[in-house]
Amino acid sequence: MDIKAYNNLENINKGKLPNKIVECFAPYHFEKSGYPTKIKKLNELSKYFDVMQENRYFQNIESLQHITDEEFQILKKIANKIKNFSNSFNKFSLGRNTITRCLISKRIIDNFLNKKSTILEIGPGSGYFASFAYETNIKYYGMEITQAFYLYQSKFYKKVYNEDYANLAETKNEKKINQIPWWEWVSNKIKIKFDLIVANHVLCEMNSNSLIYTFKKSIDLFKNPEEKIIVSEGIGSREFSSPEHVVYLLKNIGWNLVHANENIYIFVHNSSSKKFINNMKYKRKFNFQYLRYIIRNDKKNILNSF
Repeated sequence: MDIKAYNNLENINKGKLPNKIVECFAPYHFEKSGYPTKIKKLNELSKYFDVMQENRYFQNIESLQHITDEEFQILKKIANKIKNFSNSFNKFSLGRNTITRCLISKRIIDNFLNKKSTILEIGPGSGYFASFAYETNIKYYGMEITQAFYLYQSKFYKKVYNEDYANLAETKNEKKINQIPWWEWVSNKIKIKFDLIVANHVLCEMNSNSLIYTFKKSIDLFKNPEEKIIVSEGIGSREFSSPEHVVYLLKNIGWNLVHANENIYIFVHNSSSKKFINNMKYKRKFNFQYLRYIIRNDKKNILNSF
């Protein structure tokens, strides 16, 4: 997809949608922080080869501790694809910060998936988690609201995966890797089903109403209604929001936090089966920060917060 086609489609659909929806699905955090969200020329995509995880490569390797032969082969294959893509811009990148971070996330969600599973990722960034899904035979959907990232993903997927990639802004024929533009997501034109939601480094960066809409809508889109789960490896920048705010908003629409350790947040919906909910429970520590949040924002639920 080229810049003009994306901008035209987005503008046409913005004109059809209420102002509140358009506001909610603007890149809230990026615009407040001044991060570049739009490009005017395709060569600007070279700025997005390995972003949002800058300077984390050695930290990621330390967190992984040991990389198996299978994992190394996947990393090598994806890194070569990124290198070849970057070469088309006369640049060099292996995406090493981002793909090693993706591997951490992959290890987590592998506990909940099988080889015929389908995932939905919210806020894919440079989009490399789709590559891990592809290499392990997982069907992938990614929903992105930022023009620059959507176009980067589109160009990367088209060059690397070609016939196995579908841009759902232009077609309804799904493939192994599927891109969802935000206006199709909010207009309910796309009917998808998945087994798990991935939301890495994004929950604290979402507009509150966008977060509520997205995760309320997703409740009825799980293939298995008894196992509804969100996995977040990294909750996102806390500059304009907080984990307590995210947990509170999700809890109000039935998504209960069942794990929060090592910056890994896992939510299970209360409409899942009792067996699944019980299997996912963990021993909670008393959270004074969350209690303070409830006291400030929702005094009537102080007892529930305990």
